[in-house]
Amino acid sequence: MDFGTLAKVIGESPQLNKALSYEGVVTYIDLIRILKPDLSRRLPSHQGGSPESLPLATHDFLKLCLNLEDKIAKLAWHALRQIAWDVGTEGEDIHKHGCAHLKYFGLFLKYGPCRGIGA
Repeated sequence: MDFGTLAKVIGESPQLNKALSYEGVVTYIDLIRILKPDLSRRLPSHQGGSPESLPLATHDFLKLCLNLEDKIAKLAWHALRQIAWDVGTEGEDIHKHGCAHLKYFGLFLKYGPCRGIGA
Protein backbone atom coordinates (compact mmCIF):
# COMPACT_ATOMS: atom_id res chain seq x y z
CA MET A 1 0.00 0.00 0.00
CA ASP A 2 1.38 3.38 -1.00
CA PHE A 3 1.17 5.65 2.05
CA GLY A 4 1.29 8.82 -0.07
CA THR A 5 -1.79 7.78 -2.04
CA LEU A 6 -3.59 6.76 1.13
CA ALA A 7 -2.76 10.08 2.83
CA LYS A 8 -3.99 11.99 -0.22
CA VAL A 9 -7.29 10.11 -0.34
CA ILE A 10 -7.93 10.58 3.38
CA GLY A 11 -6.82 14.22 3.21
CA GLU A 12 -9.33 14.92 0.44
CA SER A 13 -12.21 13.80 2.63
CA PRO A 14 -12.46 15.76 5.90
CA GLN A 15 -15.46 13.70 7.05
CA LEU A 16 -13.59 10.45 6.56
CA ASN A 17 -10.45 11.90 8.11
CA LYS A 18 -12.46 12.81 11.20
CA ALA A 19 -14.32 9.48 11.42
CA LEU A 20 -11.43 7.05 10.86
CA SER A 21 -8.13 6.98 12.68
CA TYR A 22 -5.09 5.51 10.96
CA GLU A 23 -5.81 2.21 12.73
CA GLY A 24 -9.41 2.43 11.50
CA VAL A 25 -8.22 2.84 7.91
CA VAL A 26 -5.91 -0.15 8.30
CA THR A 27 -8.75 -2.20 9.78
CA TYR A 28 -11.07 -1.19 6.92
CA ILE A 29 -8.50 -2.19 4.31
CA ASP A 30 -7.74 -5.47 6.10
CA LEU A 31 -11.43 -6.37 6.30
CA ILE A 32 -11.95 -5.64 2.60
CA ARG A 33 -8.93 -7.79 1.83
CA ILE A 34 -10.45 -10.67 3.81
CA LEU A 35 -13.88 -10.18 2.21
CA LYS A 36 -12.54 -9.71 -1.33
CA PRO A 37 -12.82 -13.35 -2.46
CA ASP A 38 -16.51 -13.44 -1.53
CA LEU A 39 -17.17 -10.02 -3.05
CA SER A 40 -15.34 -11.04 -6.24
CA ARG A 41 -17.57 -14.10 -6.68
CA ARG A 42 -20.61 -11.81 -6.80
CA LEU A 43 -19.23 -9.69 -9.64
CA PRO A 44 -20.12 -10.36 -13.27
CA SER A 45 -17.32 -12.28 -14.99
CA HIS A 46 -16.66 -9.38 -17.39
CA GLN A 47 -16.20 -6.83 -14.60
CA GLY A 48 -12.69 -6.20 -13.40
CA GLY A 49 -11.84 -4.30 -10.25
CA SER A 50 -13.92 -3.46 -7.24
CA PRO A 51 -17.71 -3.24 -7.26
CA GLU A 52 -19.27 0.24 -7.45
CA SER A 53 -21.08 -0.39 -4.18
CA LEU A 54 -21.03 -3.04 -1.50
CA PRO A 55 -23.79 -5.55 -0.84
CA LEU A 56 -25.95 -4.32 2.03
CA ALA A 57 -24.78 -7.08 4.40
CA THR A 58 -21.11 -6.21 3.78
CA HIS A 59 -21.81 -2.49 4.15
CA ASP A 60 -23.57 -3.10 7.47
CA PHE A 61 -20.78 -5.40 8.65
CA LEU A 62 -18.08 -2.80 7.97
CA LYS A 63 -20.21 -0.05 9.47
CA LEU A 64 -20.61 -1.98 12.71
CA CYS A 65 -16.99 -3.16 12.87
CA LEU A 66 -15.73 0.41 12.61
CA ASN A 67 -18.61 2.12 14.42
CA LEU A 68 -19.38 4.31 11.42
CA GLU A 69 -22.51 6.19 10.47
CA ASP A 70 -24.18 4.96 7.30
CA LYS A 71 -23.11 7.99 5.24
CA ILE A 72 -19.50 7.72 6.41
CA ALA A 73 -19.40 3.97 5.66
CA LYS A 74 -20.52 4.69 2.08
CA LEU A 75 -17.94 7.47 1.83
CA ALA A 76 -15.24 5.09 3.09
CA TRP A 77 -16.03 2.59 0.31
CA HIS A 78 -16.07 5.32 -2.31
CA ALA A 79 -12.76 6.78 -1.13
CA LEU A 80 -10.86 3.62 -0.16
CA ARG A 81 -12.28 0.90 -2.40
CA GLN A 82 -9.53 0.92 -5.03
CA ILE A 83 -6.74 1.07 -2.46
CA ALA A 84 -8.37 -1.69 -0.39
CA TRP A 85 -9.11 -3.80 -3.47
CA ASP A 86 -5.56 -3.60 -4.79
CA VAL A 87 -3.79 -4.45 -1.51
CA GLY A 88 -2.23 -7.89 -1.61
CA THR A 89 -2.93 -8.63 -5.25
CA GLU A 90 0.74 -8.98 -6.11
CA GLY A 91 2.18 -12.14 -4.56
CA GLU A 92 -0.37 -12.72 -1.79
CA ASP A 93 1.36 -13.33 1.54
CA ILE A 94 -0.50 -16.28 3.10
CA HIS A 95 1.03 -15.66 6.53
CA LYS A 96 -0.13 -12.03 6.62
CA HIS A 97 -3.57 -12.99 5.33
CA GLY A 98 -3.90 -15.68 8.01
CA CYS A 99 -2.82 -13.24 10.72
CA ALA A 100 -5.44 -10.74 9.54
CA HIS A 101 -8.11 -13.44 9.84
CA LEU A 102 -7.06 -14.08 13.43
CA LYS A 103 -6.79 -10.39 14.30
CA TYR A 104 -10.39 -9.70 13.25
CA PHE A 105 -11.92 -13.03 14.23
CA GLY A 106 -13.89 -11.41 17.07
CA LEU A 107 -15.48 -8.89 14.70
CA PHE A 108 -16.51 -11.67 12.33
CA LEU A 109 -18.02 -13.65 15.21
CA LYS A 110 -19.86 -10.64 16.61
CA TYR A 111 -21.19 -9.02 13.42
CA GLY A 112 -20.84 -11.60 10.66
CA PRO A 113 -23.16 -14.56 11.23
CA CYS A 114 -26.47 -12.70 11.11
CA ARG A 115 -25.31 -11.10 7.84
CA GLY A 116 -24.09 -14.34 6.25
CA ILE A 117 -20.48 -13.21 6.57
CA GLY A 118 -17.77 -15.50 7.92
CA ALA A 119 -14.00 -15.33 8.13
